[in-house]
Amino acid sequence: MITVIDVHSCTVERAGELILNKINYCKKNGFKALKIIHGHRRGTALKDFLPELLLGSVRFFCPGDQFNMWSAEGRAAVALCPELSREQDYRFANPGVTIVVL
Repeated sequence: MITVIDVHSCTVERAGELILNKINYCKKNGFKALKIIHGHRRGTALKDFLPELLLGSVRFFCPGDQFNMWSAEGRAAVALCPELSREQDYRFANPGVTIVVL
């Protein structure tokens, strides 16, 4: 199962709290992947913060602009969670999201 969290209107600090809570919830409830919607039109502060936040707490993460069948990172995410191949952003390389494999 894949779930989504939309934090694009949050501060970096608040988004970090929400994302970590969501990751813990997902792991406890059998979710395989999480799509984080952080947006990209108002700057990249949240997107830039995600690697630091996610490192060590998830199996793999892929920036949305690399989440496609032509990118090694995109293919790696799908190899770990085949269900991600049906995610709509897999075809569009959306820079406003980050894909997380739990």
